[in-house]
Amino acid sequence: MLGFVITFLIGVCIAYVNYRLTAKSAKNPTGQFAVVSLVRQFLNFGYLAAVFFVAPLTPWDRTWMLVGAVLGVTLPLFVFTFLLLRQVNAERNDRAEEETKGGEK
Repeated sequence: MLGFVITFLIGVCIAYVNYRLTAKSAKNPTGQFAVVSLVRQFLNFGYLAAVFFVAPLTPWDRTWMLVGAVLGVTLPLFVFTFLLLRQVNAERNDRAEEETKGGEK
């Protein structure tokens, strides 16, 4: 079970890095979103492949390590996506309020 916990926690860290990359690219309207999406997928698949190939070198079961890695990358994704959507919607509402108030000066 220690392998499960370790790979889960590393997966959570990777999910957080993906969240920060996406949040940063969402603020920049320069078209970086496609590139960031590719980077995110590379991180996810690279991490899973690394766990698959490194697991036999550890004393833990490969299956539980892979399950921990998958859950670590996937479960926080829901939380981070909710946070990102809330942030983007708040910024959009702020911009809409500024536009309506801008003509009243």
